[in-house]
Amino acid sequence: FVARLRRDGTVQWVVTGDKISPLAITRSGRELVVAGSYTRGGSVGEIAFGGSAKQSDGMLFALDGATGAMIWTRRIDATLNATVRSVASDADGNLYAAGDYAGGASFGGSTAYAAGKTTDQAPFIGSLMPAMR
Repeated sequence: FVARLRRDGTVQWVVTGDKISPLAITRSGRELVVAGSYTRGGSVGEIAFGGSAKQSDGMLFALDGATGAMIWTRRIDATLNATVRSVASDADGNLYAAGDYAGGASFGGSTAYAAGKTTDQAPFIGSLMPAMR
């Protein structure tokens, strides 16, 4: 789950998920960006992630910081597994994500990148500009 608490400690909003593992959070303007991984059938709120992973796929999603409403989602499709381990933003609203994958992975397009041997984990770093979200 991801939650926002008020200064007095009471819950302002909560977004629950199923089969997800959030690992990193950053703020970009009004967006609260969450990174991590999910297993087949994973979902956040009303949004179900698809994918082809045998074990897990990487994910990024943004929530409205004030309301918790879903703004956008992105996933990294992997043939074995992928995880987004960190996410950061800069003053211009660009997002930078880093993580690793095994087997092959597609980063939002039709091109698949091979990690090498199927047991190898390959690192990745990617960026997402505001116009691409």
